[in-house]
Amino acid sequence: MRISFTLLSIALIVLTVSLGFARDEAAGDKDRATFAQLKNAGDDSSKDHLIDFFFVFSKEVAAKAALADLLKEDFRGELSARDGEYLITVTRKMKPAMVPLRRLREKFESIANKHGGTYDGWGTEVEK
Repeated sequence: MRISFTLLSIALIVLTVSLGFARDEAAGDKDRATFAQLKNAGDDSSKDHLIDFFFVFSKEVAAKAALADLLKEDFRGELSARDGEYLITVTRKMKPAMVPLRRLREKFESIANKHGGTYDGWGTEVEK
């Protein structure tokens, strides 16, 4: 019986790690897709860009709390409401690069989860 419990525990750990990896891969795929779109449009990623990051919340109080956390991180931001949802857009001037954007994604997902919302990705204008 103890062996079965140990095997079950190992299986749950493997599944949890696998699901986390799949989620990270899906997020990375979204980031890679945005990079591909920029590249296809002739973007010069060596230049600074104003990059917008997007969040969605169902409750205004949660969105305001998340925005306060984001503004402490040196972002400019705004909150708007549309169709019963509260949308946050924060902006930072930076070069679009996978590693820093991946780190920001992790931070943003943490902030969004803390306040019951969703981080919805990033975008920027093409710089030539």
